Amino acid sequence: MEIVVGFDIRTEQYADFPIYKDFAEFQGDCDVVIDFSNAALTERLLDYCEQHGTPVVICTTGHSAEQLDRIRAASASIPVFRSGNMSIGINLMSELLKKSASVLGDKYDVEIIEKHHNQKLDAPSGTAIMLADAVASALPYKAEYVYDRRERREKRPAHEIGISAVRDRPTRRMFSFTTASTTVSGGTSRPKSSTS
Repeated sequence: MEIVVGFDIRTEQYADFPIYKDFAEFQGDCDVVIDFSNAALTERLLDYCEQHGTPVVICTTGHSAEQLDRIRAASASIPVFRSGNMSIGINLMSELLKKSASVLGDKYDVEIIEKHHNQKLDAPSGTAIMLADAVASALPYKAEYVYDRRERREKRPAHEIGISAVRDRPTRRMFSFTTASTTVSGGTSRPKSSTS
């Protein structure tokens, strides 16, 4: 694979390929666009890809409902692959959560808890939402995502998936399926490194 161009609001040269501020500045060809940027660029990115018939891999998170609709609409005219996380471990965890939800059903309360470094922009992260979506897709009911219980002064209602975001190190995602007598839980974590 060869990287032929980069797009960044900072256009100083920091790589061995050209960097442009705007998609319209690039006059070359590419086989696919891989996006790990910011959801604010989604509309312009999709416009570029549709105009040029270029497939796109979207790994950016924090999209609004309207942006997700726009991504789905673009997939009718160009190949689109979108994931909240490209890690094999997280994608395996997503599949395990689907299976767990299909087996445990509506008898368990579900919680997704994620920890990220203190510079993370979206809370909860796209990965946490991806995991909650995996659970919700296998439940026998329409789940309600609850991000904050501070204002809720009531017993936990049925059909809720609690999603909590903690900003700390190291990065970790945890889940639990709980009843009054049993908890099924697990998670992933990134090993500490000299940069974490």
